Amino acid sequence: MNTPKRHFFFLFLPILSVVLFSCGRKSEQAAEYNDSIIEKQMVVVQAFDFLDSMINSLSSSHDQTQYAYVNLLALERSGLLALDSIGSFQKDPSLQLAAKELFGFYITMTERDYRKLIDIKTMSHELITGDVVDTNIAITKRIREESQRAQDKFIIAQEEFGKKYNLKFQ
Repeated sequence: MNTPKRHFFFLFLPILSVVLFSCGRKSEQAAEYNDSIIEKQMVVVQAFDFLDSMINSLSSSHDQTQYAYVNLLALERSGLLALDSIGSFQKDPSLQLAAKELFGFYITMTERDYRKLIDIKTMSHELITGDVVDTNIAITKRIREESQRAQDKFIIAQEEFGKKYNLKFQ
């Protein structure tokens, strides 16, 4: 009587091992997929930091600031194209779509808000009025608030993706 049970156990054990291994491998692949997106995002964030430093620096030239702006736009656009090229994760486009939305937001914010900040920075001093200062403050506040909302939305999508594939984010 024990022989059929033991026989079943020895047949079931390799199948269970394969299932457990494939689940572990899928989680590992999902983590690698997420990391590839985050690497692209970090490149863009560093370019944002560089542009911010050029805008806020009294010693940066118009050319330096313009270079930082053009570089940021190029990195955002190439990041968006790279997201298209990596495709969805095993027919699950959720994280890819969330990342594309985030990168689209980056491009819009750069073209709209950072362009205006650069225009203000390069104005001659006699043209800077109280209204211009207020506009600068409002744009800076909008960048901070909208960036936080966009990042929070991406993090929620990232956490949902992680739940599907047993990933924990720090």
